Amino acid sequence: MAAVTTALKNWLQSSVAGKIGPDVRATTLRPDRVEAGEGSKINLYLFQITPNHGYRNIDQPVRRSDGGLAVKPRTAIDLHYLLSFYTKDNDLLPQILLAKTIEVLNSNPGIAPGKFKSLLATESAELQAAPIGDQQELVKITHQPVPLEEMARIWSLFPETKYLLSTVYCVTTVILEADIEPEPALPILSPSVGVGAFGAPEVGAASLVGTDAVPKLRLSGSRFTDDCLIEIDGAAAIPASLVDGGLECPIAPSLTLGSHTARALRPVAVGNRTFWLDSSTVPFLLRPVIQKVVQVGGDITVALEREAIQGQLPTLLLNRTAGSGDPVVKISRAPLSNLETSSLPFDLPAGLSGTFSVRVRIDEADSLLRVSGGAPSPQVTLP
Repeated sequence: MAAVTTALKNWLQSSVAGKIGPDVRATTLRPDRVEAGEGSKINLYLFQITPNHGYRNIDQPVRRSDGGLAVKPRTAIDLHYLLSFYTKDNDLLPQILLAKTIEVLNSNPGIAPGKFKSLLATESAELQAAPIGDQQELVKITHQPVPLEEMARIWSLFPETKYLLSTVYCVTTVILEADIEPEPALPILSPSVGVGAFGAPEVGAASLVGTDAVPKLRLSGSRFTDDCLIEIDGAAAIPASLVDGGLECPIAPSLTLGSHTARALRPVAVGNRTFWLDSSTVPFLLRPVIQKVVQVGGDITVALEREAIQGQLPTLLLNRTAGSGDPVVKISRAPLSNLETSSLPFDLPAGLSGTFSVRVRIDEADSLLRVSGGAPSPQVTLP
């Protein structure tokens, strides 16, 4: 920052002050320390720094997972300068200095890295060695008009100094780099290079096959191999069998009734490493299967092949096949309070009679009817 301030001062001295008159100088003092009686001056005062939003955290992360330094930490900032113009006895000279300063800075809105070296050539060795001269990013200088109220707040920092003709300039981007060297990465002990086909498996649909007692999940699609796995609901993947171009795996007894998602995983070996390629997820329904229906008095009890669990919402669906009345009757009950149950009792509405096919809905999954001898089953006849 000191190198930038000094370079700007020397630039204003050679390009503005020196051309107005021999007694005009560029300084870098606090406004309350400038003596106007000593001659005319352009005073450059750094009153604020702000993070540069365009380069903020550009080097993150700077450390590896083991805590070692990966790159040099860098901070990008903007410098805000108050330019004030002093004169000994000429009331118009500050305006002339301001106009000339705006003209020069507008005509040369940036300082290239090579120009810093020439502007700091007569300064101390510490300023000449400042890394600003090696910065690749061009340091830009822009006029920053501020409202009168904001200018008054800036000058209120110097309560014993009267306001003088001033303006504000912003210098961006100045990059501060820590003077520490990153730790070198460990060498590769045994390089392994391989080539493989990286076509991920594609799943078009999911369905249930097998028997009611032992259902299986089948994924239809392409790019399947006999070492593929199937992942259900993001849980641990399980081995799958390649059957007629599709993947099949058994349904675990603990999988609940209702909607689920599945995807296929295929391993690809490259060198001595194995990568897993995954398909998109597809939905499927694990439907309840009715073993039997028992009607006693005003109740119907439905026995299921797979247990429903606590919190699930069962609904009895009766579709009339004989008799008069509503074609479809829905009988709901409260969510299950038992942890696991395969026997679901339902209270029948009073006066309900006729022959009905029976289905049950657990959450959003409906059981399916079987057709035997042209008639759907299971059925129940209510007197």
